[in-house]
Amino acid sequence: MQPQDAAPLRSSLAHSIFYLQNVQSGTAMDLADKPNGQYNVKGHPLHMERNQQWKFIPLGKGYAIQSMWPNANGPLYLTVRSLADRAQVVTTHYPVTWDIEHICLWEDTNTIRIVWPTTRFAIELDDGGSLKPGTRVQLKTIDPNGHQCQLWKFMRCDPQSVQSIPSQPKPIVFEPSQSITQPLVSESVLTTEDQYVITTTRTITTITRTLRNCSDTDPLAQSSGGSSCEE
Repeated sequence: MQPQDAAPLRSSLAHSIFYLQNVQSGTAMDLADKPNGQYNVKGHPLHMERNQQWKFIPLGKGYAIQSMWPNANGPLYLTVRSLADRAQVVTTHYPVTWDIEHICLWEDTNTIRIVWPTTRFAIELDDGGSLKPGTRVQLKTIDPNGHQCQLWKFMRCDPQSVQSIPSQPKPIVFEPSQSITQPLVSESVLTTEDQYVITTTRTITTITRTLRNCSDTDPLAQSSGGSSCEE
């Protein structure tokens, strides 16, 4: 199973956003937990949310692979903790370049192998491509027999599911309030008197309840349906 001509692939991948589905398991490359400030990458069933969306950005002769999951400190990029067998694939804020090998698998032309440049290390799904949710994605020496756990099918994202990552969080926006009750009017009268004068003090208080709407435009809030608050 040999890599094919990379020229057609380059025009297909550049600046596009994809889901990466493991050929062996059918699960997707997923930005998962965050230990020690780094997001681990694992295999999970395909759900097409932003933590399974990956953008290919030309960098030298390869690509930086950017996660579309929003982060307050800037974009996250696919990398590894070390150059060794079974090194965990993670994301950090530092882009690195990956060599993308186009693999012709039967009649499927959308299959790639993701390789660390100038080495024979490729990204694979652990345990021979286990379909168990949470299986680690790791670096491993390329299997000479072309094991399918080291192959990934790229599927272009539906443009409607792709949202741009803002450079900085947006503020909460409060919308104009509106009355939800009729004004409540109360009156109090205080009368005092002395030897010569009677003093009457009349106080009128008006109370109006209003509804205050707010929308949280942070991308993480949007992904869960936004938020609203009531006063």
